[in-house]
Order: sequence, then C-alpha cells, then structure tokens
Amino acid sequence: MAKKNLREMEATVAEQRSRTQKSEREYTTLKESIEGMKRNWRTDIDSLREEMNRRDEKARSEAATMAKKYRKMADELKASQTDGESIKKMKAEDEKIRKEIEDGFRDQIKILKDEMTKQAKENSEAVDTARFVVSSVCPSWCKLTRTSLFAENSP
Repeated sequence: MAKKNLREMEATVAEQRSRTQKSEREYTTLKESIEGMKRNWRTDIDSLREEMNRRDEKARSEAATMAKKYRKMADELKASQTDGESIKKMKAEDEKIRKEIEDGFRDQIKILKDEMTKQAKENSEAVDTARFVVSSVCPSWCKLTRTSLFAENSP
C-alpha cells in the first residue's frame, strides 16, 4: 500500500514538474513575444520620428523659400507702388502662395495625425492582446508553481 502511494505521489510529482516546465516554456515564449512587440513598437516610433523630422525639415526649407519669395515680392511691390495693376497682381500671388503653404501644412498634419492614430491603435491592440495572454496563462502557471512547490516540500 505504501509503495503504491509512493508511486502515485512520484507520478503526480513528475506530472506537476512536466506541467510546470510547460508553463515556464509558455511564459518564456510570451515574454519574448512581448519584448519583440516592444522592440518593433520602438522601431516604428523611431521611424515615425525620423519621418516627422524629415517632413519638418522639408516644411522649414519650403517656408524659407516662401519667405524669400515673399521678400522679393515685397521689394517688387515697393518698387512698383505707382503701378496699381501690378500691386493687385502681387497681392493675389501672395494670397495664392500663402494658401498653398497653409494647404500643404494642413495636408501634412492630417497625414501625420492619421499615422499616429493608426500606430496608437495598433500598439493598443498589441498591449491588450499581451495582457489577455498573460492574464490567461499566469493564473494557471502560478497555481502549478504553488502545487509543484508544495509537492516538493512534502515528505
């Protein structure tokens, strides 16, 4: 009878160890997956930052170009104050340039906002998935660990 109980306990311990090892492997896999998602997210954020910096630099250079055009136009305006028709033409051109700049900035801002919203949604979904997986696996793993430790500490 005692040998039978001893064999049953040994079988139970072996089964619990097997389950513990399986849970530890699953935990390690999940942990590595989450770390991989973090690295990918960081890479995406860095890429997005670089893209924003490139667009910002492009916008600055366009603004500088427009500023030069505006100064040139202002100089021409001063030189031709007596010619009313050319003044009207320059004002219209100035308004057109200003509108083009504003429209360009609006388009770029909308694109960047859409990209940020998309990235935020994807990252939120990834975090929710990771939390769900961890919350699903962790209680089972913790229970198995406690059971395994109890079985190992028993005489």
